[in-house]
Amino acid sequence: MTVPRPEQQDQLDANPTSKPKHFRFLGMLAKYWLPGQVKTRLACDVGDQAAALIHRQFTIHLAGQLSLAADFRYVFVSPDQECSKMQAAVGESWVAVPQGNGDLGMRMSRAFKHMFASGKTSAPSQVVLIGADLPTITSVDLDLAFAELDENEVVLGPAADGGYYLIGLRGPWRSDFQRLFDAMPWSTSDLLFRTKQVIDDLGFRCGYLGIREDIDTVDCLHRLLRSDETDQALRASIRALLDPAIPSPAMNPSQPL
Repeated sequence: MTVPRPEQQDQLDANPTSKPKHFRFLGMLAKYWLPGQVKTRLACDVGDQAAALIHRQFTIHLAGQLSLAADFRYVFVSPDQECSKMQAAVGESWVAVPQGNGDLGMRMSRAFKHMFASGKTSAPSQVVLIGADLPTITSVDLDLAFAELDENEVVLGPAADGGYYLIGLRGPWRSDFQRLFDAMPWSTSDLLFRTKQVIDDLGFRCGYLGIREDIDTVDCLHRLLRSDETDQALRASIRALLDPAIPSPAMNPSQPL
């Protein structure tokens, strides 16, 4: 399903019988694959070039795998000036939008607000945001997350390192949601615990997906390659990038596929 054109959205607004119960939005926060600026922990073991190529592979794989997930799909790009390159790489099933300035919490809340504001109908919206660090996320995972938002204001996908790999909110956007993104211990093992505290303080109901592992280090990468969950084509492409004896036609990570 491609992102509807404006005239298609107008038709939905004009025909209430065509409106679904919820409009589902999927956002992916992704850095463009510039060597030395992505996967820095992984790069300590595999080098900046290979880390950038692996990150690109993760991003492109997710964009393809989730191209039919949700009703609307956005990729929020950093740095902002690489937005057009990212758009060319992910294809027209996604709309590339600059992340803008600020810490991770500011950029995440901005992404949520953008997607909620894009829901130009009276139907309530469900919005899920992921990163590009977990390439095994599937449309089934997204369906489960959206299903949790039928009964809960928030859904989280807990990460093994104490953070989360997915967060979803049931619309409309409300000012209390901002507390989930302000002054949070980003990139620490306390993030999930602190997020749960805020959710409890706000009196929100929260659904949970299964615990998964973001791919941030070479040990995580090796576990990904051994996992039965990993798509065979993705596994082969990553192994090719890690093996210098296997030539690759795309060894300039600054260029889109």
